[in-house]
Amino acid sequence: MAGEPPRFRPPPAAGWGAPNDGNRPPDQFAQLLDWIRAMLPPGLEDRIAEALHDLLVSLRGVIDVFIERLERRRPPSEPPDASDL
Repeated sequence: MAGEPPRFRPPPAAGWGAPNDGNRPPDQFAQLLDWIRAMLPPGLEDRIAEALHDLLVSLRGVIDVFIERLERRRPPSEPPDASDL
């Protein structure tokens, strides 16, 4: 209601956690990932981890190339003229 003061909620146990609305357990996604991992054939988890690693290394390389291009476009900074001081 408009005239009622807001209800006090104590902070989460960790001090930073998001409140749980009671509809979903907070670790439902983690449980799903664990279930999927358990269903994978032996060795496939290692292959997926290696492919993900290669993808991230490639992405890092692309980002490095773009950063180098941006730095080349930037004119070199000139030292300030001593007479202006």
